[in-house]
Amino acid sequence: MEFLIPTVAKSSAGGQSLDIPTEYPRGRVSDIVLGDTALEVYDDGASIRLLPDEKQTTALKEAGKLDMTVRVQACSDEGVCLAPADLPVALNLDDTKPQ
Repeated sequence: MEFLIPTVAKSSAGGQSLDIPTEYPRGRVSDIVLGDTALEVYDDGASIRLLPDEKQTTALKEAGKLDMTVRVQACSDEGVCLAPADLPVALNLDDTKPQ
């Protein structure tokens, strides 16, 4: 459906975008039905896994920090969906480097 936005994670390190392969979990089939389709949703605790290659791992080690933007769209149990939102996430990969 055009108005439903999939969850997407984008990564960068040191201000440089990284196209890191990303593994998304299978969603849980919910009771929310739009049209004839039951939506698959993520609940609290869903994990998105990044699978960096050697070059990306080196860039992450050098930067000491991974910056991500996760694009999500929340829907209520009644099937009312909010506008998509971009959630910033910063992971400190090296406790010795200042943020």
